[in-house]
Amino acid sequence: MPKCFAAGIVTGMLVWACNVSAAQTTCPGADLASALRATPTCAAAHALHQACSPGSSFEWEFAAPVMEKCEAAFLAKLTARQKDAYKAKMDNCSDVYARENEGTGAAADVVLCQEEVAAVYAKDVRAAVRAPVPQTPPVAASFDCALARSPLEKTICSSRDLGDVDMSLRADYVLAMRDATREERHVLALSESEWLRRVARICFPATGAPADPTHCVLTAFGDRSAHLASCAAIVGPDHKWCLREVTPVDAK
Repeated sequence: MPKCFAAGIVTGMLVWACNVSAAQTTCPGADLASALRATPTCAAAHALHQACSPGSSFEWEFAAPVMEKCEAAFLAKLTARQKDAYKAKMDNCSDVYARENEGTGAAADVVLCQEEVAAVYAKDVRAAVRAPVPQTPPVAASFDCALARSPLEKTICSSRDLGDVDMSLRADYVLAMRDATREERHVLALSESEWLRRVARICFPATGAPADPTHCVLTAFGDRSAHLASCAAIVGPDHKWCLREVTPVDAK
């Protein structure tokens, strides 16, 4: 049975690449990279990689010679606008896979997706050029990004990293509320509101601005999550005082 993996979103749909059986293709073993460079065409290199992919975190070592061979067949023929579209499709691989997964598995998925994009272009550059750039899924946050109005909300909705940390902080806040007494919930709600006003004031000042508001927000949200986690470990009267504390925000 062929071994299949999600190679990427190229023309608006998920592309699956499948490794054919060893009986159909003789794999060069440890010398795969050299064998890929020695293939006569992009299609041959791409097929060999699909058949013999080790499925490891070192996929870039094997995808790079394939993409180099494929791009040599079409890249010089593209107009500036077409090159921008090609780059957008390559970037889309990172947007999709790097956000869905973490670690070396995500890195392998990204380069396999990018290799598939290059192979599609080399096979039929006219059809590939006409294909629209796939739309990146919208950022998920603890609120509806379609209703974002403030600079803070818009910044969160512009970054998947911020969307993720916002969702994580929301979960920490809900957990803290669940474990709090009625009086502690009131205290926590007040400190959370004041902290959000502080984030908006420091990360998005009326005059001037921090060098990197995204970094400012990311750090502030991470610090707030850490603070709520530290409060969860405290019992007795000090728990309420911990929840009352408004976490500091640093624009640097």
